[in-house]
Amino acid sequence: MAINIESIQIQKLGPLSSQQLDLGLLNLIYGHNESGKTYLVEFLLHSIFRHAKTWNLRDINPEGTVYLQGLEKQVTTFSPSSSRKIEDYWNENDKGLPINMARLLVVKGGELALSANSPGGVNREILKNALTSRALLDQLRDSIQPTVRKAQIIDQKISGKNQGQINDLNVLQDKLQDIEKLLKLIEERYSRGPARQIEDQIGLFQMQLDQQLKAKKYRAYLLSNKRKDLRSQRDNISGDKFQSLRDQVRDHKKLRSELENLSERISSVKVDVDNYHWLESAVKIWEEKELENKRLPEKMLVLTGGSLLITGLIVTTLQNIFNWPYLFWTGISTAAIGGLLLAYFGIQLLRGTKNPADASERDTVRATYKEIFGQPLKGITTLRAELNKAQVNFLKANSMQEELGKLEVQIGADRQKIIEIFFELLEKIVEEQDWKKNLKTIKDQSSALDAEISKIALELARFNLDDDDYIAEPQDIIYDPQVQADTEDQLASLEDELASHQSELDTLKARATEWTRDDISTPWINVLHHLRTIRTDLSQSTIDLTAEIVAKIGLSEILRKIEEEEDQKILENLNTDEVSSLLNKLTGKYQGLNLIDDQIYARDPYQEYPLRDLSTGAREQIQLALRLGIASHVSGGEPLFIILDDAFQHSDWNRRTSLVQETVDLASQGWQVIYLSMDDHIRDLFQKIAKPVLKKKFKYFELD
Repeated sequence: MAINIESIQIQKLGPLSSQQLDLGLLNLIYGHNESGKTYLVEFLLHSIFRHAKTWNLRDINPEGTVYLQGLEKQVTTFSPSSSRKIEDYWNENDKGLPINMARLLVVKGGELALSANSPGGVNREILKNALTSRALLDQLRDSIQPTVRKAQIIDQKISGKNQGQINDLNVLQDKLQDIEKLLKLIEERYSRGPARQIEDQIGLFQMQLDQQLKAKKYRAYLLSNKRKDLRSQRDNISGDKFQSLRDQVRDHKKLRSELENLSERISSVKVDVDNYHWLESAVKIWEEKELENKRLPEKMLVLTGGSLLITGLIVTTLQNIFNWPYLFWTGISTAAIGGLLLAYFGIQLLRGTKNPADASERDTVRATYKEIFGQPLKGITTLRAELNKAQVNFLKANSMQEELGKLEVQIGADRQKIIEIFFELLEKIVEEQDWKKNLKTIKDQSSALDAEISKIALELARFNLDDDDYIAEPQDIIYDPQVQADTEDQLASLEDELASHQSELDTLKARATEWTRDDISTPWINVLHHLRTIRTDLSQSTIDLTAEIVAKIGLSEILRKIEEEEDQKILENLNTDEVSSLLNKLTGKYQGLNLIDDQIYARDPYQEYPLRDLSTGAREQIQLALRLGIASHVSGGEPLFIILDDAFQHSDWNRRTSLVQETVDLASQGWQVIYLSMDDHIRDLFQKIAKPVLKKKFKYFELD
């Protein structure tokens, strides 16, 4: 798939304003000096290629995005700040393209030379990297030391100068031989002697002691955790929390006593409260029904009226009998007064008995009053007096009742809080009647926990271990201090016995520790293990190095044969159809190229010319042909894009037409060309030649 630039979006790029260039196959970007062409080329180098810094670019901070198609299924974006460049995609896709394709695909400032420091602008190194696998071969050859490249294998042994890896191999073989001899000597004097048997026993008892010590450290870990748990339990049921609970229970008891006293006082005035309610109701009934005015007249009134009436009648009668005139008016007055009293009694009696219900209520009030207070009711005045006296006690009772309610609420809240504290401490609900008993239980538990904590502290003190020494992993055995003591005694006895054999082994052990770098006090079994490990490593290193040297010797032989074929391959690739055709079309004269030593020669039908001796225009035409031909060759014929910054400015006017025509032909084959120019003649040639052929695929941009 062809790889080309779909569009260029720039922002704040030197003299260029923000704009977007949607490209075709052949793109002519025209602008005068200082119009921003160089900024645009450097922006493309910064955005697309990883090796842009190999050019001497200006220190700018371009902003914008380049959109490429053909690398992936979707359009790929590049910018100066993007971490991935086009080389990364080529490497992932295993294109096998040259590392620095930017040198092939970009001509900057009209410099068509592939290598600025080489005569003619190109050399063997450039061609080798582009046209052959010589660069890889050089890397392979350079990775092999010269002494190894010259070494030989004779009678299945490596023969060569004792330098570099050959010397390293000889040193390894000598060390391996020395360590084999030392191990054999140790086997004879130590491994099969009495000292080894004693050390084996010491190792066994030491292992048992280590197990006991680990078990002790694990036991200490368990005890330490248990002590932490006990302390946590003790802290929960003692100290400030327990004291607070005890104080709250005491205060709750006091509140209970106050509640009982207040209840008794309220009970003591309950009669007055009941009487107050009755009196209040009686006064209301008495006043509403006017019972005070509807009472029956006194019987004394009827007796008095009757007596006076009878006395007056008797006096009047006696006056008639005895003719005592002075008694007439006396009798008549007395009888009249008696009659009036009887009449008044009758009216009052009639009024009092007119509404029987009122009379019944009045009688009920009178009867209840007498029952409560033990004396007859005289009237509304008496009722009001008793109501006023009862009201005082009623108000006191109400105040005490409110206080009683508040006490009950406080007692309920305190009770709930105390129950919650008991539950937190004992993890059970403790009712009020059991508080005292459970307070004692908590105190006893605290004392028991203190005793258990002290016991654990003494046991840990006997262990004589720091917290960092504890082991959290469970052990296979249970710690037994007696077993530890017995094992230590047995170890001491065996070490005394070993000491009698030790002097003759010290020298041998010292030689071994020179290899292992162990301390001289390290047990023999460990020293032997380390020594055998070193022998194994030396043996493996000898095998590895031998195999590596043998492989490199074989590879050197192959590389020598391949290198003999590389120069011929370069010549063949220099004269491929792609390069030869472009060379002839662009120059109109030269038909092929040759590589002699490090110089490129151009060949016409008559002779060959060193590239460095040709005119600037001819040399640049050849360099452009090489650039396009090599790029086409290494891409396997797959069209790419090429950026030409006034690449034809040094060519004569007649040759420019051929160059522009070849550029149009290149675009017709699928290559994308981006040509930047300030030359009016080149601009006109492109518009004259390219536009009719490529039509909409030719794009023209003019920079202000």
